Amino acid sequence: MSMKKFVAFVFVLAHLMVGVVFAAAPLLVLPDYHAHVTDLAHVLPYAEQQLLEKELIAFEAQHGAQIGVLIVGSTQPEDITDYTQRVAEHWKLGRQGIGDGLLLVVATKDRRVRIAPYRALESAIPDVLAKRIIDTQMAPAFRQGQYATGLREALQSLQQAILGGGGLEMANPDTFQQKWWSQIKKWGTDALFGLLLAFWFYVIFSLIRNYLSRFLWPLPAALTTALLAGALCYWFSANKWLSALFMVLGYFCRAKIQTIKQSGKGGNQPFSLNIGSGAGSGTRSGGGGDSAGGGASGRW
Repeated sequence: MSMKKFVAFVFVLAHLMVGVVFAAAPLLVLPDYHAHVTDLAHVLPYAEQQLLEKELIAFEAQHGAQIGVLIVGSTQPEDITDYTQRVAEHWKLGRQGIGDGLLLVVATKDRRVRIAPYRALESAIPDVLAKRIIDTQMAPAFRQGQYATGLREALQSLQQAILGGGGLEMANPDTFQQKWWSQIKKWGTDALFGLLLAFWFYVIFSLIRNYLSRFLWPLPAALTTALLAGALCYWFSANKWLSALFMVLGYFCRAKIQTIKQSGKGGNQPFSLNIGSGAGSGTRSGGGGDSAGGGASGRW
């Protein structure tokens, strides 16, 4: 073996050994979220940490967005990007259904910092702005050991960006009961409208099925009514699941509409509606039916 091949072999073997060592190294245990500012590296004076904590609590109470700061010594064996992603998924900052959270991680021994906005804040805090805040406000202060100063200036810039980004629902605890009452009234109105719509749907498609029964057997008439109901619903809503439901309802529309003729002063009454199969209504189709094809698949 020549000297060049031997050196190349040793170089590749060394890289493989380093890779195995790092792959075998366990990941750091993630801290739980207990406060807006978590200083595991103990670089912030207690008074400064409490001041930042109060400012972030007040910002969340007034504007809704939740900001978390985590200071650690090192993120090794992970890069700060992967470590921050794990912490963000573990802490789940921001309001449920909105996702207006922001995580700031500082690794003092690694001399690394990362700003990670959650999905709702990505437009307010783009990567270019986050990089500028790190380079112009955090890095200069951190080089001098002034972590509190760098964090305060960066957080002020981030809060201004969040307020200027727009598209966020501001927190207002005073209107919580009013929102719930408005939602309850909306649900009541929707329920009443749904009942009326279901009644008229049943009447109209029962008439259609009774008319089709004059020319078709009971089962083909029911299937044709179901297809008409599903197609009409899809034309109005473009919702396949709602259309499938209307197809099932259309299949079971079996109200009996009949004209009653009476002699004497009463004359002819317009018509009567009997809900149910009634006597002599023909052969009843079997149950079961076909699946609507619903469901979902995923991976974990």
